[in-house]
Amino acid sequence: MQVLGNIKNSAIFVKVEFLKKKGVLVMQMNVSVTSELYEFVQRKVQSGLYGNASEVVRDALRRMDERAVVDTAWGELNDTLKASVASGRSPHSVRDIISRTPRGSNE
Repeated sequence: MQVLGNIKNSAIFVKVEFLKKKGVLVMQMNVSVTSELYEFVQRKVQSGLYGNASEVVRDALRRMDERAVVDTAWGELNDTLKASVASGRSPHSVRDIISRTPRGSNE
């Protein structure tokens, strides 16, 4: 086991280590959490949905990453809609616009 370094930030102390498990390089972290989060993780493990606390944390991190992608997409869509509204009214009717699309032109 090789300890790469320690990072101390506020109330969280993270110790990063590289471990070799089943041919896969795995990073291990020890993270301090509140008692409420500890109990939440324990309930998830006890429910049988997860085998251990690490699985709960990995799933939560994956979901956070997926949520960030969705939030970014919604933000971009919102920006596009705002720009569209700000650009003013189109001189083309909805029927004209639909007829220019591959589905609308019946080709």
